[in-house]
Amino acid sequence: MPAVDGRYELLRRLGEGAYGEVHLAYDRRAGRQVALKILKDRPDSTRVLARFRREGELTARLDHPGIVRVHSAGEAGGRPYLAYEYVEGAVELGDAFLGLALEDRVRLVLEAARALGHAHAHGIVHRDVKPANVLVDRAGRARVADFGLAVAGDSERLTRTGAVVGTPLYLSPEQVRGEEPTPRSDVWALGLLLYEAIAGRLPWDATNVQALLGQILTRRPAPPRRHEPRCPRAVEAVCLKAVEKDPEERFADGAAFARALEEALQGRAPQRAARRARFRAAFLLLFGALSLGALAWAVLDARQRSWTVRWEDEAPEVLLGGPGPLLLRGEVPGASPGFSVRVRSQQAAVLDGRFALPLDLPDGAHEVEVLLLRRGVEVARFRRRVRVDRTPPALRLDLPDGFLTEDARLVVAGSVDPREGPTEVRLGGERRTISGRFRFALELASGRNEVEVVARDRAGNEAREHRTVWRAPAWYLHRSPAERAPLPLPPGVEFGDEAGEYLHPRDGSVLVWVAPPPHEGLFGLGGGKRFVRFTEGYFLGKYEVTRAQFARFCRETGHRRPPLPPAPTGPEHPVGAVSWFDAEAYCRWAGLRLPSEAEWEFAACGPDGRKYPWGDGLAGGPGNFRDDEERSDPYPSTAPVGALAGDTAYCGARDMGGNVFEWVFDWDGVFATPPPSKPPLDHRGPARGVRRIVKGGGYDHPPRYARCTSRYPDDPDRRLAHTGFRVARSAR
Repeated sequence: MPAVDGRYELLRRLGEGAYGEVHLAYDRRAGRQVALKILKDRPDSTRVLARFRREGELTARLDHPGIVRVHSAGEAGGRPYLAYEYVEGAVELGDAFLGLALEDRVRLVLEAARALGHAHAHGIVHRDVKPANVLVDRAGRARVADFGLAVAGDSERLTRTGAVVGTPLYLSPEQVRGEEPTPRSDVWALGLLLYEAIAGRLPWDATNVQALLGQILTRRPAPPRRHEPRCPRAVEAVCLKAVEKDPEERFADGAAFARALEEALQGRAPQRAARRARFRAAFLLLFGALSLGALAWAVLDARQRSWTVRWEDEAPEVLLGGPGPLLLRGEVPGASPGFSVRVRSQQAAVLDGRFALPLDLPDGAHEVEVLLLRRGVEVARFRRRVRVDRTPPALRLDLPDGFLTEDARLVVAGSVDPREGPTEVRLGGERRTISGRFRFALELASGRNEVEVVARDRAGNEAREHRTVWRAPAWYLHRSPAERAPLPLPPGVEFGDEAGEYLHPRDGSVLVWVAPPPHEGLFGLGGGKRFVRFTEGYFLGKYEVTRAQFARFCRETGHRRPPLPPAPTGPEHPVGAVSWFDAEAYCRWAGLRLPSEAEWEFAACGPDGRKYPWGDGLAGGPGNFRDDEERSDPYPSTAPVGALAGDTAYCGARDMGGNVFEWVFDWDGVFATPPPSKPPLDHRGPARGVRRIVKGGGYDHPPRYARCTSRYPDDPDRRLAHTGFRVARSAR
């Protein structure tokens, strides 16, 4: 089976959702198994693509043992993918609950809460917390997964009669109302996971989506100890606080939930928030809990013990719209058991003074008759004309996707159809009510900027337009497309200030972009002895890894420090006396890799096949080599990286001829030799071997060792003072 992006060998399918599929894959480059998530088809929707990209970006920002890590992102055949850490032997949280003691089930929820608390601390809301997105590994640890591309995995458990974003069983009341989720929305879902851990079931018993959403909005969950009396009361109190209808009554975030649950497990009850009594007598006709225009309400006259109806506004119609189900909901203060509400053939009981009833109305004008019943006897009736409008406003942006600019300020212009009347348009935190054209000024950060314009009409319907805008330095814009690194830059790579430079802040490496060879990427490695093909360009370290960079790696990881060099050197000199395994470990820590032999050689000699990185003439060698009668330099051993500008390769990298020899990724061995018409796509060389390859020349050797095609097999665990390395990074 061909590898995805020339790197990931698909082994078997792990799962499938509405937009994507997940495969167990083998990462040939990193030598490990990954869970590869791929969009099913080339996405036509910019929103779907933006959500998928955002998933990778947000997950990459999180570093917590309770969160499944993302290793890389890319695109193959027009289909974006994300390579996730593969949690071997993992089961979903709901399956893991089976057979566990109560305390062990609760502790799994505690671990998930700690992980979500880490995400919340980084400003990230999961939005789709459910058992399928919490994996339990073989060691019994909970791992939170799937940040971004929500997949409704519970369609078999409910008869779906309404369209709801997210997984309905775990939606918070504010999400049902169409409001923006917050960390407290994730806390609601954590509360339901804890409820399941205690009671073995959810507090809902609805048989369809609309009834379920009504219960989420109005029904107070029964105490879980009714199902499991052995549950400590303090743990039950944490659960019930997490599933309060009002978000302000819940824990602020996952970390606060985790602290309270940990205290409860230790026998200390959390401080319960005071409950605020609300006495509203209002029937609210809402679509997604968004009401614009006149609202109908019924008022109970306590003295007369009779029901009267009045209208707050004399407008002829109530305008309804927006996302979510059309619900009739409200509160009846002091209502005793036996009250109910009926609209057409739909009827719902008034529970705890509240009710919710789904309405199935098409777009257009309707007359709705509402009956309030007490023990089946009508006590109030009223009619109201309503207009249902679910059509989003016609929003257009003048800004093309992928727009490239060097300006720090961008004017975003567009329009909404003026026939739709006043429409609220917002960009970031700025909101305006307009009818026709609009203009917003936006400050751009360096690199990638996600721009989303939202238009919301009077009925609550929303239209969204998403654009990716790049702010790049002038040197990037002035280069030809063939000389530019493609956008988007891979995660962790930024534009540098100097022409042709890119930065990798994780370890401070300066990178240069190496475009693929002309003539369909064909390159003759070893002076034309072995032909390989590059399918895309790549990034290469402009300089060799320095002693300062490697020392930081050792401090942060506890890795073995190399011995001091024989002659005095400074922190900006290249590190030496490192094995291939040392270099590989550094690259893994930095999120980079070693270049392949073909990548190193092509970056040094270029498409013209120069003999030495600086050109065809030996001329004494302009780099840091062994001193002799013809040449000398002021450095007794290594030189600061980049100090000798004459040793500049085709791609702009320094010291590829001298200073220190450099490890590359490849094994020493025999390349496969297919017909010249079909050179191998994989330029990394043999799949196995005994020794690894060293390239370039060194400070203790004459310049003739610096030929671009020179290669020296060596034991990968050998450490020589004159051997170091430089880093590489794939384009995606």
